[in-house]
Parts: sequence; C-alpha cells; structure tokens
Amino acid sequence: MSRHDLSTSLSPQSKSRFAKLNFRGVKGLFFVLVELPSISGVMDAPKQRPKTCPNPHLKSQSATHYSEVETLRRSKMSFRKITKNIYERSWKRKDGSVAKAFYFKLMIAGKQFHQKACNPDNPKVAAKTKREAESFYAKWRVKLEVGPEIEKTKPKEITWGEFVKNYYEPVAKANLRHYGCSAGYQIRVLNSHFEARLINKITHFDVQRALLAERQKPGRNGSRSNRTINRIIERANVIFTLAIAEGFVDPQRNPMALISKLEEAPKIKLRLSRDSEENILKACRLLGLDYLASATIILLETGMRPMEFFEMKKAQVSLSEGWVRPISYKTGRRRMATAQPKGRIVPLTDRARAEFEKLLAKSEDDNVFPYRSVKKSWATVCRTAGVKGFWLRWLRDEAENRWREAGMHSLDIAYLMGHASPRTTMIYNNPRLEEMRGQMGATNCSKIVAKTSRAAIADRS
Repeated sequence: MSRHDLSTSLSPQSKSRFAKLNFRGVKGLFFVLVELPSISGVMDAPKQRPKTCPNPHLKSQSATHYSEVETLRRSKMSFRKITKNIYERSWKRKDGSVAKAFYFKLMIAGKQFHQKACNPDNPKVAAKTKREAESFYAKWRVKLEVGPEIEKTKPKEITWGEFVKNYYEPVAKANLRHYGCSAGYQIRVLNSHFEARLINKITHFDVQRALLAERQKPGRNGSRSNRTINRIIERANVIFTLAIAEGFVDPQRNPMALISKLEEAPKIKLRLSRDSEENILKACRLLGLDYLASATIILLETGMRPMEFFEMKKAQVSLSEGWVRPISYKTGRRRMATAQPKGRIVPLTDRARAEFEKLLAKSEDDNVFPYRSVKKSWATVCRTAGVKGFWLRWLRDEAENRWREAGMHSLDIAYLMGHASPRTTMIYNNPRLEEMRGQMGATNCSKIVAKTSRAAIADRS
C-alpha cells in the first residue's frame, strides 16, 4: 500500500493521530514513525540554565533570555494554535485538573488586539468550545472595526454673505495680489445668488441653477464663456471647502462634489506680424495713447509679463547700465508654494531704452507705468488697427518667438523669460507655418541631388 492510499483510507480520528507523527526515515516500504513529544514530556525535560544577553551594553537591563522549553515550563501552560487567529491555552490547577481557555489575535487599523475569547455583549461569558471562540471572534472583529458611534454635531448656521465677509474675504484680500479683478468679481457674482441664503442649506441644484443663469448673461462674444464659468466654480469650491473646515457645512453634503467643470476650447495663440505691429503703434498715436505704444514696444523688446511691467518701480530701472529688473510672483499651477518674489536682469535694447526714458520723464510717482491695466484701451487700439483676437499678454510669446528665429540659445531665452527650465519656454514656441514649410522644402532629396549634379557639371567645365 502506498503512502497516498494509507492516508486516504484512514478514518478522521486516525488521520488526526497520523498527522501528529513524524516521518524520521524510510526503509523500503516501511516507515519509521516517531511520535512528537507531548506536553508532559516538555514539563519533565531537564532544566536549562538561563542565557544572558551577550551584548555588554545591555547588561544593566538584566534581560534574561530563556529557551522555548524553559519559558513553557515556567508558565506551566501549554499553547496550541487552533486556527489562524484563535489559540487554546491549558494549564494544571493545584488539584491536578486541567483548565482550558481560548484567546484570539486580530489586527485593526494597524493596532493589534490580543485578548480572551469572550462574548463582547457579556464579557463574563467565556468561550468553552472552538465554535464559540470563532463566533465571539467574529463579533469582536465587527465591534472593533465599527468602533463607538460618534454623535454628529449639527453644523453652525450662517448666511453665505456673512461667511464670505467675515471668513473668506479677509484671507483672500491678504493673500491674492489681484483680488479685485479675479476673486472679487467672482464673489460678487456668487453673492448675487446666495448672499441671504444659509450656507449649509445650499444644494448642488441651487449652484447649478445659478451657473445656468450666468451662462445666459451676455459676454464679450455673445454669452459668457465656459472659461469664465469655470473660474466661478473654482471660487465657489474654495469657499465651501473653507466652510467645511470651519464647521458650517457637513462634509457629506458639500454641493460642489456634484458640480463638474465645463469644457474649455483651447485658445489658439496668434502671431503678430511686423505690419500688424506698425498698425497698432499708428492707432495708439492716432488715439492719443502714447503710453500704450510705449508699453507695446517694451513688452515686445523685453519679453516681460504685463503685470511685471505695470507694477515696476523706478528703483528697478537702471538706464545708466542699460538693464531692468522685473519681479515675478508666480507660484505655478498647483499653488503648493508661497508666492515669493523672483527677480532677473533683462538688458535693454536701444528701442526699449528710448521708451523707458519717455515714461520716466512723465512719471509723477514711484511707478514707471501710470496704469495697472490697459484692457479696454488695448481692445480699442486693436479694433482701430484692424487686428482681431490678439491678446496683450501674447506680446511676450511674440518676443520669445522672435528671439528663437534670430538664433538665440534656448537657455538664454529661458533666462530672459524668467523660466527655471527650458521646458517651460517650449510652451511659448509658436513657429510660423510659412517658414517651416520653406525649411522642410530646403531638405527635399530631389533638390539636393539636382544641386549636387549642377555643382559637379560646373567643376568639369
């Protein structure tokens, strides 16, 4: 009979006894079976001398290490693992009888629990059998995972207008450099819909209704653009997040959780030709906007951001040495870092230097440029010059493209633009299709062969 036939033909009681045997060796078809030592054999084993810790630095702790047999003898207790998490311990009483108890181990949220298997509803009732221990273990697991129920506190009531005025506006005005033209406008739009409403009673249906009403209002090119609506959604999301942190709105009832942004069509950047540039400068002088003509030339020659130029002080300009020092407060799209001033030195061309001299001669305060925004005047000038859809900040992109076409090194362009990496400068790259087509045609194989053959004929002659 094979080993497999022997194990399958035994009864369940014989199988359990058979599992306790150890196969020490095999001689032909006969197995030499040796039974594992029992607990009584462990108790009667000779005592071993405790082993001290060999580390001399730990002698002061008097940490004595015992072997497994010595530990079991000292505890006078047997230890048997029944299932993965349930254990049985047995020990002898003074009267000679054997007592048993079930214990379990489980891990909840990184914390280990090791205790006696008892009824969680009545801890005095201990498990007497394996089935009861498993049942109590399941109940304890549910109880420990759920934990005590926390009484939910009702959110404090406050209106939208009061919360924005007392909690959000002071922080926004202190941290946002351009509060009036960005967050201030968006807050005015939201206040027109929710100013008198309790902030914890506003639902996502109310927010959707307000957004639909804003989309139907007239804008520059008809209705409001999706980009404007998305900026309003972002501002509302910030305000509700702050309200949740202050305890005015239940996190489970945040209305912005169900609001999605609208699709924004990518804006195609335009290039400014030399003729269009001349038309814009002529329109500025025709309308009496000489300061706007100076700003256009300076932005094209230096590649500065419009706000860097509009907020520039006289101390940042050194005409004697021929440079300006624009300061940027950009923090990146993720807004993870505090806005810290970042300055750079930009040399002045003769054309830009002449315009700076004009502005400094007319300046009456510490500012180089008299205005913080030229939005309306720029739109009027472009309409007069016949230039459609060209934004003021694209003058910076045009400066980068002109430098690249002139053969300037990419690292030098990144420095002048104020970029930490040339990868960012690549975003501004907008080559002209006509020039690319000409360069691609110059590398045509047929033209190269014809040119080579003509050169060879000329050499022969």
